[in-house]
Amino acid sequence: MATTSADLRAALTGSDTPDTPKTRRVWWAVAAWVVFALVATMWAALRLEADITADVNESLAGSDIEATVSGRDVTVAGSENAVSGIPGVRTVTVDAPPVTTPPVTNLPAPTITTTVPLNPAVPHVVAGLRDGVLTLEGTLSSETLAALTPIAELIYAPNLVVELDVVDDAEPTAWEAAVPALIAVLPITGDVQLLVRDGEAIVAATAIDERRRAQLVGAVTAILGEDFALETDIRVTGLRAPTFGAVAAPDGTIVLSGEMPDAEVVRTIAAFAADAYGADNVTNEMTVSAEVARTFTPFRIPFIFHSFRAIPDWNLAIEDDAISGNLRGGATFGVASARLSPELEVLLDIAAGVLLRNPTVSAVIEGHTDSRGAAADNQRLSEDRALAAAAYLEALGIAPQRMTSVGFGETRPIADNSTPEGRAENRRIEFVLAPIQQ
Repeated sequence: MATTSADLRAALTGSDTPDTPKTRRVWWAVAAWVVFALVATMWAALRLEADITADVNESLAGSDIEATVSGRDVTVAGSENAVSGIPGVRTVTVDAPPVTTPPVTNLPAPTITTTVPLNPAVPHVVAGLRDGVLTLEGTLSSETLAALTPIAELIYAPNLVVELDVVDDAEPTAWEAAVPALIAVLPITGDVQLLVRDGEAIVAATAIDERRRAQLVGAVTAILGEDFALETDIRVTGLRAPTFGAVAAPDGTIVLSGEMPDAEVVRTIAAFAADAYGADNVTNEMTVSAEVARTFTPFRIPFIFHSFRAIPDWNLAIEDDAISGNLRGGATFGVASARLSPELEVLLDIAAGVLLRNPTVSAVIEGHTDSRGAAADNQRLSEDRALAAAAYLEALGIAPQRMTSVGFGETRPIADNSTPEGRAENRRIEFVLAPIQQ
């Protein structure tokens, strides 16, 4: 028996209703309603997408942020906050462009060659600095090692590898007293190796320009003296020095900027900042350039954030490997006292690390008081506080000529002197860091 269209419709609908004109009209009505509903839904979706697109464009007007709208979903190249709160938006996806590493100009690591074998029983030291890591090898007296260790740790730790042997009960040779100072000037250039033994020093290094090459040679010569035989092999790369900026505000936020040699350095710096301040409080505006050298600076920056976290208000700028900036707050003096508290010693340790790692940086140490007491007494007290800080830094190895102590008495308050908390904030020292004027 032949199957009719009515039979198929009945089979599909499970109905035994005969195919009458009235039934056909119902079917057409249902079909028309379905089509209308589909058209209305599509029109509403298109209208909603158009409204969201208009709102997104209005929100991003005047900015460089780009966004695409697909239905109720928005993909934005930048911050999610730029389109948050727009009515109708279902999801926001941040499409951050990946930081790419451009080709880098690499030179072989500098190496020292000497025709005279190194005798492990005779005092000598080989210092190698590469990508921020200092390796010390050789043989020194125990007295020299004791003087060298705190300087090396302050400048390079935790990127410090010490493989030195000690000559027990031996008097240090004349040149060994210069080793801590030599270690401190190695960051003037990029990668560097230094060999020192009695009467002879060899330096192999890379430098970004002739000026830094001359600075390293001049520093080593000044430390060892003209009578020391100095041999140098320092190659000039012609690259630029990295730049860096950080501004930390009392509200716990920090903004990073600058130009770095590769993406890995950028990621490392940003990760350390996020670990110290929280990812939501870090704004990263650093960029990458193949014309920037891998000097000592980028590899030390990550370690400042946890140290500086104790300081509520600070900023640093690094240009041409020279640091400038301000360190303020977070540690105070007792009433009418110039005695350094443990918190102030922490602040001074931080400042000492900056100065030791950067031999071309000087510091103005400012002493301040609250408003209680006579103005003349407060002036003297502020000067004593600055001098106490300078004496502490000198004991850590900072040359006195790199520091200027000044007292401002009660004239520069940063908080309300009418409250105990405000007065405590005003009993302080501040640091103003700047390149040494040649």
